[in-house]
Amino acid sequence: MLESVFRGLSTYGAVMSVTIIETDGGYAVSVQTQNGAHLLALYRGGVRVFKTVDAAVSLVRSCGFTSVQVSWPAPVPEPVKMPPSPANRRTPPKKKRRK
Repeated sequence: MLESVFRGLSTYGAVMSVTIIETDGGYAVSVQTQNGAHLLALYRGGVRVFKTVDAAVSLVRSCGFTSVQVSWPAPVPEPVKMPPSPANRRTPPKKKRRK
């Protein structure tokens, strides 16, 4: 969907919701209409990718929307590092001196 089509549909109230989706190169705008979800596209083909969330939000705001949903994939959790067990220590524990 081209930006001009998006603006026209939003003027007539045909857009149900807008979602900003994180992609590899930045952020894409998904427009939900009665006919399904459509990504904003370039005139010469391909998905329009914004470098920042602010740029995508600015476009959505200029079309008259006051709310937008932002979606990005959940981060991959890093494994938790456990301290070595006492049996696997390289050096024996120091003995306490008696006074």
